[in-house]
Amino acid sequence: MKQSFKEQIWKRNPQQSYFSDLFFGLCGFLISYPVVLIAGSFFDWLIQTVFKFVSYEQVAVKYLKNTQGNLLQTIIALFTIVIFAPFIEELLFRGFLQTFLRRHLKVQPACLISGFMFAFFHYSTSQSYGNISVILTLFILGWYLGVIYERQGSLLSVIFFHALFNVTSAWRVLLDSSG
Repeated sequence: MKQSFKEQIWKRNPQQSYFSDLFFGLCGFLISYPVVLIAGSFFDWLIQTVFKFVSYEQVAVKYLKNTQGNLLQTIIALFTIVIFAPFIEELLFRGFLQTFLRRHLKVQPACLISGFMFAFFHYSTSQSYGNISVILTLFILGWYLGVIYERQGSLLSVIFFHALFNVTSAWRVLLDSSG
């Protein structure tokens, strides 16, 4: 039986439970978060050493910091960063792009290309040389999200993974800026 487009991008294996999807999202997060943090720290160190460039903030970090002091704005920022962005980004990069690429390429090139596009989506001129670190770090994250999507065959897994990544990052930003 041929799957609908929605089934092809949302859940390719309907026999798997949603609990299983969430579990794989959690496992992917637990494995990748330390790797992505270490890679980001290394790339930050590299751009500081090579380019003597120290100060940059990701756009989402600036956005969240600018909302502090206004509870409603902070709640909206957290909703955007933790719920809305992971849903939209995963729908675009894994659901649509990677699914399209997988029809024309093998799985690993599809994961690499969607990871690369995901990383470049986060490019901002305000980050200057910091873009090097952001893009390389988010490429690793995007590739890993692609692998989890292919392994689990569920958009829910990578949305949950991405949301956990963003909530942990937002929590670190809020803790750093309050102390």
